[in-house]
Amino acid sequence: MMKFLPIPAEKSIKKRFDPTSVTKRTKLFPTRRLQHPYLQEISNMFRFSTLAVAFSLGLLLAASCSGSRQESVQTTFTSADSLTDRLLQLQDSMLYAWNVMVKDDTRKFRSIHDLLHRMMTMGYHDQEALIALEHRLSGVSNFALTQESIDDPTLVEEYDFATASLVTELTSLAQSHESFADDPYLREKVQEIILIDQQVESNRRRYDAIAQEYNRFLKKHRDAVMDLELGIPLTEKPLFEIASGE
Repeated sequence: MMKFLPIPAEKSIKKRFDPTSVTKRTKLFPTRRLQHPYLQEISNMFRFSTLAVAFSLGLLLAASCSGSRQESVQTTFTSADSLTDRLLQLQDSMLYAWNVMVKDDTRKFRSIHDLLHRMMTMGYHDQEALIALEHRLSGVSNFALTQESIDDPTLVEEYDFATASLVTELTSLAQSHESFADDPYLREKVQEIILIDQQVESNRRRYDAIAQEYNRFLKKHRDAVMDLELGIPLTEKPLFEIASGE
């Protein structure tokens, strides 16, 4: 009878997996499949476009903030500059209108002086009467009105009365003299004095119109103008129509 020999234990066990038996070319972990070159290019372009859009938005936002600040500064500067220009323009116009009145008064007094001198040298009328008129001329010509003094109605009335009476008396004396018709210089001076004197009311109305506009401007923009610190007086101006009681 045949006997079967037992199989050795090491041969009866299945051969186990030996990690060391994995070849070098075998990868333990799976990797992502390589994309097609065209798809890879599209992906790169998409990322670049996204970055470009984000960068552009950042620039636009920065420019918007900067523009807002510049616009605010520009608006403030323009407003202050406009107020200053308008204020100075009104002051210049008012001063010009006032100087026109002063110039006309100066011309009128000079013409009165020339007429008196002509009548004295030619022996027209009584010399004492002419000398008295000359003294009155000296007094009224040295009594000049100012933009501030016209706030006193009594002062303006006295000035107007002294000037008007002097003009009326002197021109009447010249026109009543027998040599008036034959003396062209005498006629010229009388006509010149009368014409200049007739401009007084229109000159004052013109000045009042500008002064009223200036006063309205100060009332409306007083606080803003004060903030400009221009270093010039900012007070409302008196008017002839108020001073004269019109």
